Amino acid sequence: MTTIATDGVTMAADGLVTAEHIVEATAYRKVEQLEDGRVVGCAGVLTSCEAFRNWLRDGQGDPPELDEEFTAIVADGTREVVVYDQKCRALRLPVPYAAGSGAHLALGAMLAGKCPTEAVQIACDRDVFSGGTILTLKAESSTS
Repeated sequence: MTTIATDGVTMAADGLVTAEHIVEATAYRKVEQLEDGRVVGCAGVLTSCEAFRNWLRDGQGDPPELDEEFTAIVADGTREVVVYDQKCRALRLPVPYAAGSGAHLALGAMLAGKCPTEAVQIACDRDVFSGGTILTLKAESSTS
């Protein structure tokens, strides 16, 4: 599936994409910088991830239909993140935070002092559904 990890400012994600038992990509961009400086990371089926990012960019009209494993994290440079579920319901949560199949590994790594990029690498080393190139982006706080 994926591993996304954030401390509220920095967000990192692996680039592995699989379909059934085939590797489709190893450098897919699962995190994106929005025009307002926020960073969004999505875990789940790629069509759901694209639909959610479009919904977020376009002003959040009617929510898109998303797969049941979908999760999105939005970081705005503060010490909290907004987490969205498959029905686009939002919840503000403290950091560090991680999502995807490697979330437990990444969260444990961050709680032990690793940065989000290192945490995703640790998850990739042990989670069979995470791997490939790790992309790291920094949120730009609108309050800075």
